[in-house]
Amino acid sequence: MIKKKCNKFRSSNGFPHESLYRLFVDRSNVLWIGTWGNGIYKRNLESGNFFRISDFFQNERGTNNKIVSSIFTDTTGVILIGAPGEEAFYELAKDKYGCIAFSKCRELKSSNPEKEKLIERSKCIAIFKIGDAVWYIANKSIFEFNLNTQSLKIYSHSMFSEYAVLHENKLIIGSTGGNIVFFDLIEKKFIDLKTKYSNLLNGFKNSSYVHTLHIDKKGILWIGTFTEGLFEYNFEENVLRIYKNDKNDSNSISDNQVTAITEDSNGSLWIGTGSEGINKFDYSKKKFVRYGIKNGLTGYCSSILEDNNRFLWIGSNEGLYKFDPEKERAVLYKLNDDVSFYNYGPSSICVKDKDGTLYFGSKYGLIYFNPSEIKDNPYIPNIVLTDFQILNESVNPSPENPFLKKNITAAKDITLSYKDNVISFEFAALIYNNPSKNQYAYMMEGFDKDWVYCGTRRNVTYTNLDPGEYTFKVKGSNNDGLWNEEGASVKLIIIPPWWQTWWFKSCGAALIFLTAGFGYKKRVNKLRREKTAQEEFSRRLIESQEEERKRIASSLHDTIAHDILLTKSKALLALRNPDDNENLKNALNEISDMSSETINDVRGISYNLHPHQLERLGFSEAIESIINDVSRASHIEFSVKVDNVDDVISKEGEINLYRVIQEAINNIIKHSKATEAELKVVRLENQIIISISDNGIGLDSRKSSDEGKYGFGLSGIAERVKILKGEFKVESEENSGTVLRISVPIVNNPVEIK
Repeated sequence: MIKKKCNKFRSSNGFPHESLYRLFVDRSNVLWIGTWGNGIYKRNLESGNFFRISDFFQNERGTNNKIVSSIFTDTTGVILIGAPGEEAFYELAKDKYGCIAFSKCRELKSSNPEKEKLIERSKCIAIFKIGDAVWYIANKSIFEFNLNTQSLKIYSHSMFSEYAVLHENKLIIGSTGGNIVFFDLIEKKFIDLKTKYSNLLNGFKNSSYVHTLHIDKKGILWIGTFTEGLFEYNFEENVLRIYKNDKNDSNSISDNQVTAITEDSNGSLWIGTGSEGINKFDYSKKKFVRYGIKNGLTGYCSSILEDNNRFLWIGSNEGLYKFDPEKERAVLYKLNDDVSFYNYGPSSICVKDKDGTLYFGSKYGLIYFNPSEIKDNPYIPNIVLTDFQILNESVNPSPENPFLKKNITAAKDITLSYKDNVISFEFAALIYNNPSKNQYAYMMEGFDKDWVYCGTRRNVTYTNLDPGEYTFKVKGSNNDGLWNEEGASVKLIIIPPWWQTWWFKSCGAALIFLTAGFGYKKRVNKLRREKTAQEEFSRRLIESQEEERKRIASSLHDTIAHDILLTKSKALLALRNPDDNENLKNALNEISDMSSETINDVRGISYNLHPHQLERLGFSEAIESIINDVSRASHIEFSVKVDNVDDVISKEGEINLYRVIQEAINNIIKHSKATEAELKVVRLENQIIISISDNGIGLDSRKSSDEGKYGFGLSGIAERVKILKGEFKVESEENSGTVLRISVPIVNNPVEIK
């Protein structure tokens, strides 16, 4: 048996008034409509229909108002619509196609001028039908309209109302001033909350204006506010509880702006917020479970309504969400890609009729649909590359084009120069049920570590990719989130500059290897020469020490021992004639003279071993004494400047530094043929700087035999400076003199150098 069904498409659903010329249904069940003179229209036949009525106010009252601020429906199928700025409400009915058709316009009128002004200033916030009476709740008044007699009664109050609910023949009205108003529909009067509901009045007063109200199955009143969170009031216990967002508690309500409240068929309470998704309230634990961006929900939640299959439909400024509480996932729907399900005013305006049709009020009119007819798109889209650009200019493919031989849709690879450093790709999912909701993700293998999900954006730009081989991949989904994981791809080859090619790198590596080998060999040879020089110096030092030892031994034997022996002989001769005073006196004088000579010899030997001036004069004056002695025995004119450097280095260090200066001065006297010389000893914070210069013939004019003849020369000086952990430099040119520069570090605790 074939089920016959006819869908009626109207201009209010986005279809043209013009003549239809051609019809075509594509593979994803999208109907394409060719018109006579007005382009192409399309309709998604797969996902069902969202209907919108936005012109009935204009048709009946000649106004341009499209806003729906209140909806009411009951088991009889009556649908009542209220709108701000309209002194009327509207009765609607379904036609034989199941679409809503206008039925009657009920105008609110009064012969009393004062009441007529009150009607004109009214803004409808809620509408209810009880028996033959329609209760029209306005901003500062309650209107009772009798459908049979067309009579109107008005009950006024002083507060600016925002939302109203019906509970046990009572109207509960919330206001912007942080107040609650109760109106008894039987006695037709306002109820004084101070007597019976004092905790509600005192706890809620002046806290925040009301966004929404809800009475749950247990008879508990829930109040959603603009900034102060959610209020729970138990009528029987006269207890008021307040729930607010706590940044440190993930089980608190997600936002203090509560915009919608509803109760599902399981008795769970759902709360919509201004910017933080929706919350499910756990009655027993008094805690909230949050659903937001991670569940696919974004934007301002203006209304929540459960369908017959226990899915939640959520109106928002992004569109209409279908939320699955079990899977905790939301799917977004839009009406003709341009209508937001964002309600007029702060209230939640949505109802469900007896056959399961859902109605949402918005500033675009009345939007209604049957959720059982709304199906997810089952078609997986083909993904293609649609454009390739270099420096934001599209590349035209051709066999002669060095970059792109074929159209980018069919191209397998792209070859670029390293200079082409700004490239872009455009891509698309070839499915048109609701193309503005198609999602995309891309990845440049070799550059991106993972897929980059870019939402509905259909392009990407890369800059300064390194030379090499990459693969650009893109995948996409249809409007209901069904992904084509295979997607499309193209290989990208970026040719490197010549200095980054393999042959250049190989030559460079070989050159580096050869240079390193040559440098290593040169370094080894240098170390060998230094080692040989060090060994030669050590050998000559040992020989010098041995010669010095022999000289001292010879001096001790030939001079001092001889003098002492003569002194002893003189004493023995004198003792033989103790009575010969004259002879004894002469002997004693000779012994005294010989002792003085012996003492001088001992001092000479001692000076060679340890300069006695250091002990007697101190290091600084001992250096000056060298110059004084040299100046008297030489024709060279010396100038000297010596800072006080006593006790800044170790005693052994002073001896070595003294010998360095002494050796340098001796070299000037013996070899430089200079007429002028200068010695400077400067003390800095952490080092001693010594400069010894002359105007002689320079080092290049001295014979190599000098060094052997006159001690160790510069090698000895260098070795002593090295022992002192200092630095030694020589500056000399032929016939232009020589400058020796020496720096020795000063340490806090000098190390004894032996």
